[in-house]
Amino acid sequence: MRDEYARREGAAFDIKAFHKKALDIGGVGLDTLKAALLDRAAHPVGVPDVLVISR
Repeated sequence: MRDEYARREGAAFDIKAFHKKALDIGGVGLDTLKAALLDRAAHPVGVPDVLVISR
């Protein structure tokens, strides 16, 4: 997951920022965490970091 995130972020990748984002998401399953982190990395600049989970 971290390697894929780093690949998407390129030179802008910051390991501390990655860990902070992961911790800020909270106690979720790995599938949810992966989707949240990788979806965020795919969004262009200016798109809010919002994760909506429907049940």
